Amino acid sequence: MQQSAPSSGNYLIVCEMRSGSLVKFEKALAELGAIVRLNATVWLLHGETTLASVRNRLIPEIGANDLFFVADVGPGRRAWINVGLSLEAQLRSIWKTPETRAPN
Repeated sequence: MQQSAPSSGNYLIVCEMRSGSLVKFEKALAELGAIVRLNATVWLLHGETTLASVRNRLIPEIGANDLFFVADVGPGRRAWINVGLSLEAQLRSIWKTPETRAPN
């Protein structure tokens, strides 16, 4: 995987903990940026980082039997239904398109 300069990105992370520490995993995940937990095994991350950096930072927190998947889901591409008002507000606040991000 080619490492490029960090830029603002949205990443979908799936991790089913079977042998690692969920507390350590979530702490490492929060160090990478803003997160929203969608369910017991799925998080959305918005941060100034690369896909490779996300993977590399989280791998040490994953046990040998844990399922792990991370994908760059890009800006502005999203859809959901029946997530509830609170989770919808969290998703809207974290998943910003280039046009809706605050200026630096």
